[in-house]
Amino acid sequence: MASPMKEGILHILQYKFGMKVWKKNWSLLYPASSNSIARLEQFDAKDWTNTPERQNTKRVERIIRLSDCISINQNQVENPPKETATFNIITIEKTYIMAASKHDVMDWVKCLCVLAFQNTSTKKPNEDISASRAALPGDSLRMEENELYSTIPQGAVLNEIRKMCYPV
Repeated sequence: MASPMKEGILHILQYKFGMKVWKKNWSLLYPASSNSIARLEQFDAKDWTNTPERQNTKRVERIIRLSDCISINQNQVENPPKETATFNIITIEKTYIMAASKHDVMDWVKCLCVLAFQNTSTKKPNEDISASRAALPGDSLRMEENELYSTIPQGAVLNEIRKMCYPV
């Protein structure tokens, strides 16, 4: 079994009976491998022990596929758990609002962005890190454009470039 890139406590905002509730989860962040996809697995923190025999019997609360991520960024939420900072993971299907300890939140966001949006550039240590599939200015994290969804045929784009560079 692959070892996680990062692990630790993450709180997730849930709605129960119309009330906002922060649920504490033990989270494991796995990179993609030949046998699996990049993902964030979350378990109930009360059930988590690090013994090998218990790891196979734990019930996974949720798995967030990082290939489904559209955006990952820090945000401000009212009444987060004590000594935490919050961030969003926006996927194709759902938006997850998470909280991590204030000193660890940037590391979580950075690791998630690296795995979700493979093409990254270096950031200065004190800069806010966030990313999305849309093109971002400067040297922020970015994902390459996917030609599959382009409305202009690739051949037409290449012909236009050739005309601009090599006038007849």
